[in-house]
Amino acid sequence: MAIAYARLAPPRRQPAAGFALAELALAALLLTLSAIWLAGRWQNRIDDAGAEATAAYLMTVRGAVQALLVRHFDTWTGQPPDEEGMESLPPEVLRQPWPLVFGPEVLSLPAANGGAGLLPPGFPAAPPLGEGVAVRIRQEGVCPGADCRLEAYVHTLAPLRKDAAAAYSPELVGAVMLATQGYGAHAPPGHPGRLRGALLDTENPLGEVAGVVAVTASLDATHFHQFVRQGDSRPVWLRNRLSVAGEMASRTGLRLDTAVVPGTPCPSDGLYARAVAGTLAQCLTGIWFERDRYVVQGWSLLAPGEEVPAPACPPGLQGFSQLGVAQLDVLIEGEAIDVKGRVEGILTGSGNSDAAGQVSVSGSFGGDLASTPDSRILLEQPVRVENGRLSMPGAGPDARAQVVYGCIQI
Repeated sequence: MAIAYARLAPPRRQPAAGFALAELALAALLLTLSAIWLAGRWQNRIDDAGAEATAAYLMTVRGAVQALLVRHFDTWTGQPPDEEGMESLPPEVLRQPWPLVFGPEVLSLPAANGGAGLLPPGFPAAPPLGEGVAVRIRQEGVCPGADCRLEAYVHTLAPLRKDAAAAYSPELVGAVMLATQGYGAHAPPGHPGRLRGALLDTENPLGEVAGVVAVTASLDATHFHQFVRQGDSRPVWLRNRLSVAGEMASRTGLRLDTAVVPGTPCPSDGLYARAVAGTLAQCLTGIWFERDRYVVQGWSLLAPGEEVPAPACPPGLQGFSQLGVAQLDVLIEGEAIDVKGRVEGILTGSGNSDAAGQVSVSGSFGGDLASTPDSRILLEQPVRVENGRLSMPGAGPDARAQVVYGCIQI
């Protein structure tokens, strides 16, 4: 029986018509996911920029509030205004019962229009987030007094949120807190009735509302109390001299904590001091004069030979003249020079010696003279009055003496 074999042809592969559609769908999905991711990232950057701008707004208002506190610190702490200090009174709009509550428009309004003039006139009325801000200032402790202080802070008028549907946005609150350099505070969800931060812990003025942000503006967080200020009521002690360009006035008196001895040297002409007897002394020509016993009528700078002014004294007083060298012009010679030392050199000539060992030499000497530590030049310049004129023996034409003259109690 014959068997017939038939050869079957291999099946033909059909073209993958759906592969291109799957690639397009995957690419579209990736593009959509990328667009969503980029959109979220850009939205986060926009939100961060709004939070940073809000923090910058709060910090700017904070600086203006601190300048306001410095300007009116004495008035708001209950210190009496001085007789020249009516300018320290705050504007009329800030003369209200405690606590003071006002908006930034008071700070930007020029002083001529009743404002503080501490912010530019075009300063925005509100930050990007928080629906506006308010400034609160209140007294703490007993004013005036040692425990009196002013608490001040700037807070938003609403929670920070991305949209009206949200109670608040924690990421925006965190971004503002990071950008306020440690001066920020916020109302946390666990204790929404308090504004809490590193330097501020106070009642939330909006009540139990979480997400409110504030910055402290109290002067405690500055160097204000480390420096002497106008109207300062604290005692001031300096380690060096004090110079002023104008008058000095005291409503109590001037106390000089000195005990100088009249007739002794003094450091600088023109100084006043208290003498050991409790009287007033003045430094003139390098000598302390007791002003209660001396009546100084004048002083002059004289050259040798000039007439010394004669004081005119009433009965019970005696004239005096106090002299002092003001400028030297002296030629030092002769016995006024005392030089000690050793002589080194060469002696040439002829001589002889006797039985006693005495040597006599006649000739010439050339060498050097070196002084020793005990060498000296003595300089004396006497100053006196002779026949009503100034006498400075041995002085040259450029020498000068200062004379103070007046009367002294007998």
